[in-house]
Amino acid sequence: MINYLEKYKPDATFDKSKVRVLARGDKQMHTGESDGPVARIETLLMLLAIAVYNDYVIFKGDIGSAFIRTPISEDVKHKWVKLDKRVVELLLELEYDKYKDYVLQDGSVIVEMDKLSYGYVEAAHYWYETLAETFTSNDYNTSGKDKCLFIKKDESNVAICGTTVDDCLFVCNRNDEWIAKQVKMLKDKFQEVTVESGDELGLVGMQICMDREEKKVIITQPKHVERIIETFQVTKGAPSPVMVKRMADDEDSPLLKDQSDYMSKCAMLMFILQRTYPEIRPAVIKLSTKYNKATEDDMKKATRAAEYIYGTKDTHKMVLKPTSMKLTSAADASYAEPPDVKSHSGGVVGFESDTSCYFGFASAKQPVVAKSAGEAELIAHTKVGDLIEWAREMLDELGYPQDKVPVLVDSTCAMQMLKQGTGSFKRAKHIKV
Repeated sequence: MINYLEKYKPDATFDKSKVRVLARGDKQMHTGESDGPVARIETLLMLLAIAVYNDYVIFKGDIGSAFIRTPISEDVKHKWVKLDKRVVELLLELEYDKYKDYVLQDGSVIVEMDKLSYGYVEAAHYWYETLAETFTSNDYNTSGKDKCLFIKKDESNVAICGTTVDDCLFVCNRNDEWIAKQVKMLKDKFQEVTVESGDELGLVGMQICMDREEKKVIITQPKHVERIIETFQVTKGAPSPVMVKRMADDEDSPLLKDQSDYMSKCAMLMFILQRTYPEIRPAVIKLSTKYNKATEDDMKKATRAAEYIYGTKDTHKMVLKPTSMKLTSAADASYAEPPDVKSHSGGVVGFESDTSCYFGFASAKQPVVAKSAGEAELIAHTKVGDLIEWAREMLDELGYPQDKVPVLVDSTCAMQMLKQGTGSFKRAKHIKV
């Protein structure tokens, strides 16, 4: 089938029209490997903070027609593809003599693929393998904490690249010859590579602005904000993403007739909270658990989050301004708020800053019922601790080893349990277990 779309840059300006011929995934009955990894958002934000702190150059390499550069593997069972009438008409217009003898009575053509195409279930997996092999064969090391992060060091030079399918974000020290070498590596392998450089870049839906004078990164998503406002049709702002005591379920509220519309709107909110609006996480994560059973009240709550986005659209910015490469973090818990009395964990991990430089965020309902506020806080610290451990090991790979990482908490009980263990607490044996 044919897929047509208009592409916009993250700053909401028009980029280009794109048309792709896609193999239909619903027709692929026997499929192979389908894992197609991309760099974590936390990884990309960490790289941007490192770049602005060290005054490194950033640039993006966009590899054109990525999937159809990937040779088809024996693991791919669907080597024969039926091109529908519309696609064949276009092919005949372009190369009539090549295809005319193969047109069937219904106007279709059967072809045998020797490269992967868009729509193949396995395409992203084998594209990643092709891209990863390109980096490793050019002396890059693959990160053990994010398989889409590649690191290369050569005496005084450093090149770090985070990949998101066919977009490669490079962070390099200021050496024109070194930078040109990294670009040449991609062009030698893939030929069709567009390089976007400078202190303003678009990346995975984010508009990135490097303020070198202030040593900070400003990240916004104006196009996606505009899309949310249009989709939710909001015309007023809200001071917060959710009203106090509004996270409880209204059991009398009728079910929505169009559940797919609700899921689509929640997905839009999930996309923006992963990048530039972390403060809407608690509300949207709660709402995302209501898929296929959402009520009219749930839609009102989702709309409230959209109203908050509308109200902050002209001033909202995600800022990364590190004052050092030392990690810091904070953790907190909301104790027994929902009707099922399971508490909610929240926290952040980032670099030391006199303003803001958080790249990792945790927000989730706790899996167990905490018997006290102190226990809920301890569970929250554990949740954030997982993110701290990941960040420590990632930075160690990048050449920024960490000592002790401070965790800011506001529970004396939790701090005592963390420092002293649970032996002296009569009712804390279950925590120890």
